[in-house]
Amino acid sequence: MPLRVESLCHDRTMLVGDSNILRNNDVYGVEIFEESDARELLMSVADLPERPAFQSLDPGLGEIRSAPVSRLAILALMLGIVSLSAVFSTSLLPLAMIAAAFSGVVVWRLSTDRSASGMWMAQLGLTLAILGAAWVITSTRTRNDYLYRAAAPHAQTFLNLLSAGNVYQAYELTKSEGTRQITGTDLQAYYENLTDYMAEDHVKQFLSAASTRDIMSHGDRSSWTVLRGESVSGHAQFRVNLVMADAAKPDKKKIAIALTRENLPAELGSTNIAVWHVNEAVIVPE
Repeated sequence: MPLRVESLCHDRTMLVGDSNILRNNDVYGVEIFEESDARELLMSVADLPERPAFQSLDPGLGEIRSAPVSRLAILALMLGIVSLSAVFSTSLLPLAMIAAAFSGVVVWRLSTDRSASGMWMAQLGLTLAILGAAWVITSTRTRNDYLYRAAAPHAQTFLNLLSAGNVYQAYELTKSEGTRQITGTDLQAYYENLTDYMAEDHVKQFLSAASTRDIMSHGDRSSWTVLRGESVSGHAQFRVNLVMADAAKPDKKKIAIALTRENLPAELGSTNIAVWHVNEAVIVPE
């Protein structure tokens, strides 16, 4: 009488019902045996030693080892955090840019080398450094544009006064707010009768400067406009550099003018008021 043999887990054997069905984990598939063959198979399987259903030949295969954290990734994260301080000081912009470049290199290295972990640290450091640098660049550009616009009217007033021949009024604009003469003073009489030799020499240098003579040659029909903003330096006290051109006489030489913005001295009023004075005006080389 033929018997049907199937497999079952845990190396256990049994005869099932009258049909003598043999089930064992070590016999795979389904085959048909004669009754005598089945009994011999049962005896041979029963003599096998007990062993796990699955056993690895490599004792270390089941051990999970995590990759060590890259020191470069830790450093990249620290630089990224420090670069955020550039938000409070634009002088730290180079640090933010260095941190971004370093973190980018670390991210690239970790993406090609799987023997070390810490990719998220390097990526976070890169993100922080980029945010710090972007903030500084954006805020600096916004601040500079504002200062260029604020300085333009003061530069135009100075140049228009000189072009119209009002040299002493223009000279007053080169002095800080606290050292200027009070409104209503006869400036020509005052400066032509100076008793302070140092102040007198300073006035003479201003009047004889090549840039002063060139600006005066434009005449009272001049129309000074800002050609471009050159640079801004300083923090509490800003020095703003502009390049000015006479729209009425475009063939004339351009004038580079530097102005200083500072807060009004406390003895003259509120320190929240900004005042301007001209530092120098020079002819722009062709």
